[in-house]
Amino acid sequence: MNPTKITKKSMPKKILKIVLIILLSPIVLVLVLFIFFSIVNPIWDKFDRDKFITLDTQMQKVFNDIKTASNGMDEWKDITVCSADYEAWMTTGVYNCVASISTQKDVTSVQEINDLQSKYYPVIDNNNVLKQKNELNPQFPYDFGKNFVVSGAEKDYTELKSGVECRYSLLLYQKENLGNHSPNSYGSKLDNGAGRAIVSIRCQDKARKSWYTLSGSAELLIPS
Repeated sequence: MNPTKITKKSMPKKILKIVLIILLSPIVLVLVLFIFFSIVNPIWDKFDRDKFITLDTQMQKVFNDIKTASNGMDEWKDITVCSADYEAWMTTGVYNCVASISTQKDVTSVQEINDLQSKYYPVIDNNNVLKQKNELNPQFPYDFGKNFVVSGAEKDYTELKSGVECRYSLLLYQKENLGNHSPNSYGSKLDNGAGRAIVSIRCQDKARKSWYTLSGSAELLIPS
């Protein structure tokens, strides 16, 4: 038997095998990835959901401490919502989820602002649910707590069990124009000698799904 003839006859089979491998490889890869993500996605979802459920549970403790300090004098509210993240007009498949605790109050003097700060800031700042990330940042230092003008103070924290970042804010707005609070408006005199104080602790992070109530925009929560 001629060895050369055997080699020539086997070549088409080898070529066919290579072609089949090339054609089938993408299909096999897609199937492998599909199986992988079918197994892994539910696990990632569970970890993600647990993080936000933990955040809500922990912030409820802060909420209860604040209500105790309030002793019914101020109306505190807590809310948890998520909103779809957009890029241009399309959703990205990611959500912004927020746990917020806040109160609003009409004020007519600097003393009322200082009273709110003295009453609630220590409750949040010394709470064992939160870890401090920086020092209190007044805007502006020579206005906040000294002059009755548009002003505010902020401080950042991390909720310890979930790892979600939070921000404490005490902001003094124009009473008739709550949207008029920006770095450009700091120092502005309050119309008619009256303003609106907003005290809040707001925690926010990206999520894989809407683990809280779905809202049009989480940014609508005051303060954003």
